[in-house]
Amino acid sequence: PSPRATRMKHVASVALGLFVLIGPLATSPLAQGAGDPPDALEKRHRGAAPPSSASASASADSAAADSSHAGSDSTLVVRLGPPYRPSPVFVALRDFRLERSVGVERTTWGEADDPITPPGFGTLADALRLEPDVRTRELSQGPTAESFEIGGSGSDRAELLTSGRSLRLPDTSGPHTNDVFLSEVRGLSLVRGGASALFGPNAVGGALALDTGVSIPEIATVRLTPEEGTDDLLRAAFQFSRRFGRNAAAAMQVETRTFEGFFPGTKESDRFVSAASVFRLPRDLEGSVRWRHARTDGRHGGFEPALVRSVLADRDELRFEAFRPLGESRGALAELGWLSETIDHGIGGDAPEKRSYSTPSLRVTADLPSVGGAALVGRAEAERWRVSYASTGEVRTTWLAATSLRATKGEAGRRSTATARADWDHHRAPAWQGRLEGELSLGRAIAYGIAAHGERRPDERAALPGTNERHVDGRVGLRYRGRAGALDLAGYGRRIRNLRRDPTFEEIRAHLPVLDAPVGDAEISGASLTATGVPWTLPAGLGRLGLTSAVGWLRAENTTTDTRLPGRPTFTWTGDGFVERRFFTDELLLRLRGRLSHWHDRVDGTGASVEDLWLTDVLVEGEIGDVVFYLRFHDLLERADEVEPGIRFPGYSRMYGLTWRFRG
Repeated sequence: PSPRATRMKHVASVALGLFVLIGPLATSPLAQGAGDPPDALEKRHRGAAPPSSASASASADSAAADSSHAGSDSTLVVRLGPPYRPSPVFVALRDFRLERSVGVERTTWGEADDPITPPGFGTLADALRLEPDVRTRELSQGPTAESFEIGGSGSDRAELLTSGRSLRLPDTSGPHTNDVFLSEVRGLSLVRGGASALFGPNAVGGALALDTGVSIPEIATVRLTPEEGTDDLLRAAFQFSRRFGRNAAAAMQVETRTFEGFFPGTKESDRFVSAASVFRLPRDLEGSVRWRHARTDGRHGGFEPALVRSVLADRDELRFEAFRPLGESRGALAELGWLSETIDHGIGGDAPEKRSYSTPSLRVTADLPSVGGAALVGRAEAERWRVSYASTGEVRTTWLAATSLRATKGEAGRRSTATARADWDHHRAPAWQGRLEGELSLGRAIAYGIAAHGERRPDERAALPGTNERHVDGRVGLRYRGRAGALDLAGYGRRIRNLRRDPTFEEIRAHLPVLDAPVGDAEISGASLTATGVPWTLPAGLGRLGLTSAVGWLRAENTTTDTRLPGRPTFTWTGDGFVERRFFTDELLLRLRGRLSHWHDRVDGTGASVEDLWLTDVLVEGEIGDVVFYLRFHDLLERADEVEPGIRFPGYSRMYGLTWRFRG
């Protein structure tokens, strides 16, 4: 047998052994009680900054006072954090999840080049694509939040994972998707914050209460996720959660991950331990404490010995959060955090460079008194970064601060929103951001427009530390929703001054000051059309069928050098569909999904033409009893622009997911 087949046999053996060993927990005291705070998969992007402290967990009982819900045992609370940073969403307790995965799904493919994501106009039920028999309650507090979109083209704003999981696994090949599954939801209610707390580039922590209509037992969970293909990955996790009466809950998770990449010698081993607690205090205070430890030991190979990298990192994170309501539809959230990290990082034959980070942070967010009928949300935050280099003894200290204010006026169908944000760093020039949004209802259609200005400060090693990358953006769109489905038409444009590029390995290794020097100005413009059909119920009890198709056109040029920007296709097309059916009196659910995508006319970093990219993506998932499983295969037929010059490989991957829950 091939080495790959041998590895997969080992994976199956480990999975079977782990299940046999942990199976007795199903009858132990740990697996009995009342309380099942679910988890949310951390949304991570390759090369992105670590998640901030913006999102916070909330007690599973925090919506019990809402009269529209039957009781705390059937209510989950979802905290939606600011999506302008790579930040997860937490449900009841961080990192814990209900495993029912039927119902709603939203996907994103190829949105990275879209300079502005549209606001989620339309109803919340439309955005979530709820089942027809799932009713949405009137949002009980503050302005209506029906303009909030989860998934789709606005998926970078937030992801909601009350049940199911995102199909995007961290640090693996394949497309970025943000699939959202939502089931067993009987009602939705906004329980803290106004509508402006739930969407936009500077969204603050709002909360939605989801009435599941079912009792939530205490639970222990084992999860295995093997993957093979361009990269090989094996993840194993054990989770346990417990509630203590009506006012407190705690949870813990242990996870291990082994990764073997495409490049020769690329191996990584990661270990994670986390614990969380949420509680309710007197005077309507709600609090949470979260601790997480991560250890990474890896070697990232390549075809050139000088580019082989080694990484050994230890990271500890501690967060304290407190929330207090300020009247019927307002609240304030305070967050205090501490991050400590030590990294040994070596490239080629160089001796490893050891760096240590320590970062205390404070953030306060509050709904402010309305002015002229506009709902206001403000935020102030500060961080202190201390970085020490063991090889030279150098210590760098940086203070960061930011303030933001968001005003929303009007109701759904006739609403306008303004957002302003300023970031300060005592080493560099401040960065300013602003955004205006408006929408107008036209019967079954909604027209909207966006104008925005943003800045991105250069890296600390930049040759021009006082020069920010500046963006000016505009977008107009029309969204029509009829009985048969929906059509979304949008056009957008962006102008960039002082465009910066990603660093090369050679520049990182040599610490060249040109790392973030501007490479000119740029212009990006484009249009997109998406058609989504209402899922059809097939005859003879064959299940349901849903189809979606999207086309996009993009022009991206460096106006200084009169060259095209690399990696951005001129034309994109994506078509996907799903069919699902329940068997054995709804005890077994099977869903089959397929997607075909095409990227046409791209160039690499040298300006040379790159072959068209075709992607096939097939997912089979099912659940029976307390076991949830899925099998996913995707084949990225050409990825020559993502590896070293002259090196090509098929970007295929097969992913297997298996979860077993033990409950009392």
